[in-house]
Amino acid sequence: MNKMQTQLVSFLDAAIHNKKVEIDKNENIQWEDLIEESKAHKIEALIYSAIKNNPIKDIDKDLFESWKKDTFRSGVTQVNHINQVSNVLKIFNKNNIPVIVLKGLVVRDLFPNPTLRTMCDADILVKEKDLENVKKLLIDMGYAEMPSSEKHLNFWRGYTHIEVHWTISDEGYFDNMPEIEESIWNDAVEVNVGNACALSMCDEDLALHLCIHMASHMIDRGFGIRQVVDLVLLVEQKGHLIDWNSFMEKARKCGVDKFTMAIFMVCKKLFNMDIPKQVYDSKLEKSKYIDILIDDIFSSGVHGKKDKAAVFAKELAYTDDNTSVYKRYLQFLFPKVENLDDKYNYAKRYKIFVPIAWIHHLFAGVFNKEYSLADKIKFGFGAMSISKKKNRLISWLEL
Repeated sequence: MNKMQTQLVSFLDAAIHNKKVEIDKNENIQWEDLIEESKAHKIEALIYSAIKNNPIKDIDKDLFESWKKDTFRSGVTQVNHINQVSNVLKIFNKNNIPVIVLKGLVVRDLFPNPTLRTMCDADILVKEKDLENVKKLLIDMGYAEMPSSEKHLNFWRGYTHIEVHWTISDEGYFDNMPEIEESIWNDAVEVNVGNACALSMCDEDLALHLCIHMASHMIDRGFGIRQVVDLVLLVEQKGHLIDWNSFMEKARKCGVDKFTMAIFMVCKKLFNMDIPKQVYDSKLEKSKYIDILIDDIFSSGVHGKKDKAAVFAKELAYTDDNTSVYKRYLQFLFPKVENLDDKYNYAKRYKIFVPIAWIHHLFAGVFNKEYSLADKIKFGFGAMSISKKKNRLISWLEL
């Protein structure tokens, strides 16, 4: 971590524990950089709550006022978001569809001020047999189905985004997921979201899910500090209710036991969280990879997209076979003809045009307006280094 990130963690620690933060008058804080970093991790409202009552002389007044207004707007948005989700859950309840609410919808209540734990979507888990009913009800409520993934359906209405999951993770990444998910449904507990009732995972399974969720993002693009904070607050407030032996047994069944222990070490190092003895490993605590993991968390941002140049490079780091990073990099630049988009159909019909399709593919990347020239240069010269470093981290975490 650099100095600014260390300052950020200090403010974040004060915010989540409702403590008064002391700002050293002699401490040089680059406020604009700190605010941008907090925005990348979607924790700017939390950071503002920690420092708002402190006399700060070295921050630009316009910058501070803008930050204040953004925090207020964010709070209003979160209240509206919860109200909309609450209305959806009421309809599901009327139609006898069991729903487990996930992530932010549950952990927000662990924060001193829940509206400061922002979320841009609502994740819910339903049983696969109920998917068609859920889809029909959401469409009847005015939600539009948007492009979805293999793991969830996306629905939008105005600014409200709902992700409907029927599994908590990709079984291609983790082991024994059907068994784990069955126990999640069996042990679910009732909670309130707004003025609606829903189900939530029990504390043990919620802690496991937070770890699995971070692990799946680590395999993909990465995750940010907000996800770590969620786990910190859950362990601190509900840890005494969790059977940690059972928790670690489930983590081993999923294949995320080493990753889980490493994340708990991160929680301890950054937020001084007490680690249950069943999750503690002294060798892990001393490993250089804990610092590398922390650096990866900060470089990723909340959805792993903070550094655009690093996004593709990180995606090249993971494979479920023994293909080298170098070979995957070449396959990215010169993909197999069957993996090319439909716009390269001429190469699929006539293999002699494959080299031309590769040139076409490279030029399309060079002139892609979504990424700046600096991003493209950084990817071109740094992709291999980033991929290898991420690959070593994923291997060490045994993911």
